[in-house]
Amino acid sequence: MSRLPPQPEFRPVRLSQALKPGAVVEAQESASEVVPIAGSVAVRIRAKATHAGELDVAILDATGETPVDGEPKGVLGVAVSADTEAVVEIANLMGEAWLEVKFTAGADAATIEYVDVFRLPTAPYVPPSAE
Repeated sequence: MSRLPPQPEFRPVRLSQALKPGAVVEAQESASEVVPIAGSVAVRIRAKATHAGELDVAILDATGETPVDGEPKGVLGVAVSADTEAVVEIANLMGEAWLEVKFTAGADAATIEYVDVFRLPTAPYVPPSAE
């Protein structure tokens, strides 16, 4: 009987600066954080706020300051409804090192309940098929 190696898991990082739980983003204003994702093949972002807003996710270059050209690109304009979790997933990362998560509040100021970034550090193991 063979044993499969342990499967990688998405490892969460709860944002703790501008998008920390309890942070207030004023109406029509935005707040963002840059998160290291080097070595990840996919990321999942989960966010929840007390009032509606919009979530933008950008893949950044090695400096952590400029969005990358080409694929994969980030995801822009994901609606975050009041008191409802929004989920964004980006797959097929090719060694990008940084991710920017930005929340823009809608007509009302929003309090961040949480913004979590989950990293899948390696490709999942797929055992060879027995043919």
